[in-house]
Amino acid sequence: MNPNYLITLQKKNNKFILIGYMDADYGVSLDDRRSTTRYVFFFGSGPISWGSKKQSITCKSTIKLEYCVATDDVCEAIWLHCIFTNIGIPQKQPTVLYCDNRSVLKMVRNHVFHECTKCIEIGVHFIYNHVSLHNIQLFYISTKEQTVDVFTKSLDSIKFEYIRGFLSCSLKT
Repeated sequence: MNPNYLITLQKKNNKFILIGYMDADYGVSLDDRRSTTRYVFFFGSGPISWGSKKQSITCKSTIKLEYCVATDDVCEAIWLHCIFTNIGIPQKQPTVLYCDNRSVLKMVRNHVFHECTKCIEIGVHFIYNHVSLHNIQLFYISTKEQTVDVFTKSLDSIKFEYIRGFLSCSLKT
């Protein structure tokens, strides 16, 4: 970002609501084929929590990587939800998490596990429990609209400007 810009918090739809975006780049490092994961959470119109991490191990499957990301991001959402409750701004609606991987969404909704998915079964049940308790809602977002990319990827100017507008950035005055 540019030091001449500010990120402001404004109500979205007359509410301060918590929304998250998560993503992973599978095997993106050419040196060791490790993946990069990232997330961003918005409160109202501005980002309040974000992170990016190169994974410490090389994942053998994209679905396992995406589920690790989703499990970690559900934990972050629950933690943020608790913070807002403790400071007197309880979130009455579930925290919405956007993901650009349809497999994650399908596995949370369909509890049929196969031999190749056994290793991620616990993470799926963790996410499913929070979805069924209405703490979390998972939705698909296209890769083109993935807001979290601005924190970790080189973007063309059109996508960068689009996402910067979405971040409620304005020039300092």
